[in-house]
Amino acid sequence: MTVNDIVLEIESTIEDLTKQAESLRDEVETTVNHAHEINESVLNKHERYVPLDDQPYGEELIRTDGMLESIDKQIIELQNLEDEKDVIRVVSRIQNVEEVINEHSETFHDCFSDRFIEEASKEVDDCFNGF
Repeated sequence: MTVNDIVLEIESTIEDLTKQAESLRDEVETTVNHAHEINESVLNKHERYVPLDDQPYGEELIRTDGMLESIDKQIIELQNLEDEKDVIRVVSRIQNVEEVINEHSETFHDCFSDRFIEEASKEVDDCFNGF
């Protein structure tokens, strides 16, 4: 494997990981917003405090709180790798970003069912198709 092959492999990995992170970010944003709307409708029906256990997606929203910002940081980290010349440092950062993205993906899919994620995505698509 030549140096050029290594560079191409690294660039391809960065590109793939960036796409994965952006896709996860979009999915998280759409789903979390949908869950917030559902929770807000429940909270607005009650004059008093609604315990977390009585909120449809209270715990899920707590577990995913800050996830969007973290994913954004990972995307920026990947973009900044273009300027890095140290291959060992690049590989280390790629591995770190990949680990963070995988952890977020696992947590996200543990919190929300595929059906709910699809429902949230469909709602956004319907909004855009209505314009």
